[in-house]
Parts: sequence; C-alpha cells; structure tokens
Amino acid sequence: MPTREELEAEFRRLRIDFGNPGFCETPAFYAAERQTRGLLAKYAQYINTLTFTPEYLERARTVIRDTADFLHRELVADGRRGACIDISGTMLRFLERQGIWAYFVSGGLKVKFPAESGIGTRWFQPIMRENNPAGAGHAWVCAPPFTVVDLSFAIQPYAANEQRFLNGYVLIEECQQPERTTIIDLMENAAREEFAFAFLRPPTMADLPQIAPGLPEFMVDFPSCRTTRDRVQLKYIPTGTSAPDLPLERMTNLQLRGRYPMQLFEEFQRRHRP
Repeated sequence: MPTREELEAEFRRLRIDFGNPGFCETPAFYAAERQTRGLLAKYAQYINTLTFTPEYLERARTVIRDTADFLHRELVADGRRGACIDISGTMLRFLERQGIWAYFVSGGLKVKFPAESGIGTRWFQPIMRENNPAGAGHAWVCAPPFTVVDLSFAIQPYAANEQRFLNGYVLIEECQQPERTTIIDLMENAAREEFAFAFLRPPTMADLPQIAPGLPEFMVDFPSCRTTRDRVQLKYIPTGTSAPDLPLERMTNLQLRGRYPMQLFEEFQRRHRP
C-alpha cells in the first residue's frame, strides 16, 4: 500500500484538495478520476493511512453509532431487503456531511451459523456470472475507528431458520483473525460451474489473477475481517471500493417509507441537533 506521503504527493500533482472528508466528491477529483485508473481506491487507501486524534475518534464513534441507529431503524421499518449497496451509499454520504472519514466497500460476506443449528454456511460472493442481477456480493462502509459498518447483513432474503439468528447491524472496531480465503468465498456456484465447463476443471485461488485482474493485490491492501455476533461468524472480504454517483441532494436510489436520502438526512439532523 502507498504511504500517506506518496498519496498526498499524487493528490497534489492532480491538484486535488485532500484536507476534508469526502474530497472524492470534488470536481477536481472527478476530473482526475476520468484520467487516473484506481483513484477511488487510493482515496480509501488514504483514509487507512490517517492518524486520528482521540477527540476525533470519540466524536466519530458517537456520530457513526447515531447514524447507524437511525438508518437501520428506517430500513427495518420500510421492510426492504437486499439493499446493501443503496443503504451503504446513503450511510457514506451521511457520514461525509458530518465530517467523518469513510469509504464504501464492496466484496463478499460469509455467514457461518452455529454448528448445533444444523444450518449450512451462507455466502454472498462478489464474483458472479454475467447475467446475475445483483450489483455486488455484499456492501458496507469503512469509517475509522470501525473497519466494518454493515447496516443490512441481517436484512437479506434469508430463510426463516436462518433469520432467527440474525438481527441488528454490525460495527467492527477490532477484527478477529480470519481463516484463509477460498475460491468458494469469492465465486458463486454458477460462476464456478461456468469456469469448470470452459476449462474442464474447477477454479482455484491460483486462477484469481486471470478471473479478476488486480483483485489479489487489492485484497493485500484491504484484508478480510471477521467477527462473531450472536454465535454467528461473519467474514467480510473486501474486493472493491466505489462511491455513489450523485450527491446526497440528488440521490433517489433509496426510498425508505417515502423519503429519499436527503429527506432522511434532514430528519436525522432535526433529531440530533445540539
């Protein structure tokens, strides 16, 4: 991973002001992004290199928890499932408006239920067949000091026996050491079958550079993170980073109980006004 100094030097060269959270939304960043491959990943790398004061971290924990409480409650009340991309993008914009450093992460989620439940492991894999309508395996936000802010892990199309183990949202500040990532963690069954049909053998991790160029390097810079919640093991596997295409005022991809993200943010501000 580049150092903070190297990243700042590149941002200066591109005439990008990197002093404030959300600078990936600025016209200068957008202009540079059209010419510079992987610039959004460098924004995420930059956040990971920052050193924060105790005062910032204390405020960040409060803001992130308050925001997560509000958006998760609204998502549950609305009843929409499978909204990981839209709710994570909205969470990101909420945090940026409040001066919190954060970035959007897409990747895989492995859900391992307690052995005594008799329920098999559930995967949300990021490498999918071409006609899969899902935009990602899963999505969440990284907002230091939290490595994972996941509002929707429990609000997916689970079976009833799975759902009884899953509730709330996830904030991970200290990751547990994850086990080795396998090709099954990354590729959905249909994609593995397509590979096996084409090459007359199942795929392995050695094939990953050809299947997803650049992904092995990304996974080195953005390692997996594991936690246990209510006896369920959750493994988060970052495979990419992106950002909403529009500012908060123009976002219409998410509508919770008839309100778009900007309307939700205005209500959130009213509730948390000092």
